[in-house]
Amino acid sequence: LTHRYPAVTEDEERLSIPLQTMVLAMFDAVLVHIMNEVSPDSWHTIKMSLCEALYKKKVERTLEIMKETYADADVIFLQEAAAVFIEQMGATDLSERYHIFSPEKIDAKRDQNSLVLASKAKFSGVFSECTASAIELLPGDAPVSPGDLLLKWARRVRNRPVT
Repeated sequence: LTHRYPAVTEDEERLSIPLQTMVLAMFDAVLVHIMNEVSPDSWHTIKMSLCEALYKKKVERTLEIMKETYADADVIFLQEAAAVFIEQMGATDLSERYHIFSPEKIDAKRDQNSLVLASKAKFSGVFSECTASAIELLPGDAPVSPGDLLLKWARRVRNRPVT
């Protein structure tokens, strides 16, 4: 925390963790109370179905949305992608339709990686890595961690408009 926010002292950071935990516990208690008052018989079932869709099956659902909703996209930009997501995406038919680019240094701990998918129908296989050059232009104290930034130069297939 002090790395990204230099104004926060180490002592403030140390003290903030138990305070944040207490505030989150109070917030959860308020939510449970409200749900017990509003919908005592069904709120937990709804919560479990949301957890299933948004957490347990997040990767599958995200890939499904990419394949269906964005099937005609020429370029797809993704942020804060987990390493496991990158791995699973490479095993789908998306890798047949798109050039998939991930950072040279994937951050599997923070799992906040930027990705670019470029249509194989619209872009040739000629790409250049530009991330390191862009990072060199940033000030030394810029809060950029591995995986945060991904830049590629791409050559379009001749006479193919990009949408």
